[in-house]
Amino acid sequence: TVPATSDLSLKTNTGTIDVSGISGQLVLSSNTGSVRASSGTLSGSSMLTSNTGSITFNGSIAASGNYTFQTNTGTVNVSLPRETAFRVDATTDTGSISTNFPGLTVDHPNPMGAQVHGSVGTSPTATLLLKTNTGSITLNQG
Repeated sequence: TVPATSDLSLKTNTGTIDVSGISGQLVLSSNTGSVRASSGTLSGSSMLTSNTGSITFNGSIAASGNYTFQTNTGTVNVSLPRETAFRVDATTDTGSISTNFPGLTVDHPNPMGAQVHGSVGTSPTATLLLKTNTGSITLNQG
């Protein structure tokens, strides 16, 4: 248990990281296991990463900052509030991308992968990087 506003840096070699209700800069990394964060606000240069495992974020991001959601093998699922403004670069080498944010278009540069590059909202200063080599990406208004 930590205060609701905390900067966290958690790393595990094997196992799941699950953080709920924390606002701050989160650096969460698992070599083999899923990383989940919910009900908080990311800030600064937050990163949720895994080598083999899914990445799931359901919360808010600060108006400016760099937010990375990345796995080598697994899915990336990010849900943000409808009013969030951000720039996004999302890529999967083998898999699909889906989003219900208006103005974002999924491109297919090769038969197996997909990408999305674009902006949502007015004057976005937050940047999202969503990446998986093998797996799908979902970016939705939640």
